[in-house]
Amino acid sequence: MADINFQNVFDTLKQGIVDLAKTTGAQYATQAEADGQSFLDSSKADLQNWSTQLVNGTLSKDDFTDLLQGQKDLFELTALKQAGIAAIALDTFKNGVFDLIEKTVFALI
Repeated sequence: MADINFQNVFDTLKQGIVDLAKTTGAQYATQAEADGQSFLDSSKADLQNWSTQLVNGTLSKDDFTDLLQGQKDLFELTALKQAGIAAIALDTFKNGVFDLIEKTVFALI
Protein backbone atom coordinates (compact mmCIF):
# COMPACT_ATOMS: atom_id res chain seq x y z
CA MET A 1 0.00 0.00 0.00
CA ALA A 2 1.51 3.31 -1.07
CA ASP A 3 1.49 6.34 1.14
CA ILE A 4 0.95 9.83 -0.15
CA ASN A 5 1.46 13.14 1.53
CA PHE A 6 -1.92 14.56 0.65
CA GLN A 7 -1.20 17.87 2.35
CA ASN A 8 1.56 18.47 -0.21
CA VAL A 9 -0.86 17.58 -3.00
CA PHE A 10 -3.49 19.88 -1.51
CA ASP A 11 -0.99 22.74 -1.19
CA THR A 12 0.00 22.21 -4.83
CA LEU A 13 -3.66 22.36 -5.84
CA LYS A 14 -4.20 25.56 -3.85
CA GLN A 15 -1.24 27.22 -5.56
CA GLY A 16 -2.50 25.96 -8.90
CA ILE A 17 -5.85 27.64 -8.20
CA VAL A 18 -4.04 30.92 -7.54
CA ASP A 19 -2.17 30.61 -10.82
CA LEU A 20 -5.30 29.60 -12.72
CA ALA A 21 -7.26 32.49 -11.22
CA LYS A 22 -4.74 34.93 -12.65
CA THR A 23 -5.56 33.65 -16.14
CA THR A 24 -9.22 34.65 -15.75
CA GLY A 25 -8.19 38.26 -16.00
CA ALA A 26 -6.71 40.56 -13.42
CA GLN A 27 -10.03 42.17 -12.56
CA TYR A 28 -11.58 38.82 -11.59
CA ALA A 29 -8.58 36.97 -10.14
CA THR A 30 -9.65 37.57 -6.54
CA GLN A 31 -13.13 36.17 -7.14
CA ALA A 32 -11.81 33.20 -9.11
CA GLU A 33 -9.31 32.39 -6.39
CA ALA A 34 -11.98 32.61 -3.69
CA ASP A 35 -14.32 30.28 -5.59
CA GLY A 36 -11.55 27.80 -6.38
CA GLN A 37 -10.22 27.74 -2.81
CA SER A 38 -13.73 27.31 -1.43
CA PHE A 39 -14.34 24.32 -3.69
CA LEU A 40 -11.02 22.71 -2.73
CA ASP A 41 -11.72 23.21 0.96
CA SER A 42 -15.19 21.70 0.72
CA SER A 43 -13.93 18.75 -1.36
CA LYS A 44 -10.72 18.06 0.57
CA ALA A 45 -11.92 14.89 2.33
CA ASP A 46 -13.26 13.36 -0.88
CA LEU A 47 -10.16 14.29 -2.85
CA GLN A 48 -7.91 12.81 -0.18
CA ASN A 49 -9.91 9.59 -0.05
CA TRP A 50 -10.05 9.19 -3.83
CA SER A 51 -6.38 10.07 -4.25
CA THR A 52 -5.35 7.48 -1.68
CA GLN A 53 -7.53 4.85 -3.34
CA LEU A 54 -6.08 5.75 -6.74
CA VAL A 55 -2.49 5.47 -5.54
CA ASN A 56 -3.26 2.18 -3.77
CA GLY A 57 -4.89 0.73 -6.87
CA THR A 58 -8.36 0.33 -5.38
CA LEU A 59 -9.70 3.05 -7.69
CA SER A 60 -8.99 3.31 -11.41
CA LYS A 61 -8.14 6.52 -13.22
CA ASP A 62 -11.48 6.31 -15.01
CA ASP A 63 -13.34 5.92 -11.72
CA PHE A 64 -11.42 8.85 -10.24
CA THR A 65 -12.31 10.98 -13.26
CA ASP A 66 -15.97 9.97 -12.99
CA LEU A 67 -16.07 10.87 -9.29
CA LEU A 68 -14.36 14.17 -10.00
CA GLN A 69 -16.77 14.97 -12.84
CA GLY A 70 -19.63 14.36 -10.41
CA GLN A 71 -18.27 17.18 -8.29
CA LYS A 72 -18.63 19.72 -11.10
CA ASP A 73 -22.30 20.24 -10.31
CA LEU A 74 -21.35 21.06 -6.72
CA PHE A 75 -18.80 23.68 -7.77
CA GLU A 76 -20.50 26.99 -7.14
CA LEU A 77 -18.81 29.98 -8.69
CA THR A 78 -20.57 32.45 -6.43
CA ALA A 79 -17.98 35.22 -6.38
CA LEU A 80 -17.44 35.08 -10.13
CA LYS A 81 -21.18 35.08 -10.83
CA GLN A 82 -21.62 38.10 -8.57
CA ALA A 83 -18.86 39.84 -10.51
CA GLY A 84 -20.90 39.33 -13.68
CA ILE A 85 -18.56 36.94 -15.48
CA ALA A 86 -20.00 35.48 -18.70
CA ALA A 87 -21.11 31.84 -18.60
CA ILE A 88 -18.42 30.73 -21.04
CA ALA A 89 -15.69 32.24 -18.83
CA LEU A 90 -17.21 30.48 -15.81
CA ASP A 91 -17.12 27.15 -17.61
CA THR A 92 -13.56 27.75 -18.76
CA PHE A 93 -12.42 28.40 -15.20
CA LYS A 94 -14.39 25.45 -13.83
CA ASN A 95 -12.89 23.11 -16.43
CA GLY A 96 -9.45 24.47 -15.66
CA VAL A 97 -9.86 23.66 -11.97
CA PHE A 98 -10.91 20.10 -12.70
CA ASP A 99 -8.08 19.60 -15.20
CA LEU A 100 -5.65 20.88 -12.57
CA ILE A 101 -6.95 18.44 -9.96
CA GLU A 102 -6.86 15.49 -12.33
CA LYS A 103 -3.35 16.21 -13.62
CA THR A 104 -1.96 16.85 -10.13
CA VAL A 105 -3.40 13.67 -8.66
CA PHE A 106 -2.52 11.53 -11.68
CA ALA A 107 1.09 12.68 -11.30
CA LEU A 108 1.12 10.70 -8.03
CA ILE A 109 0.92 7.37 -9.80
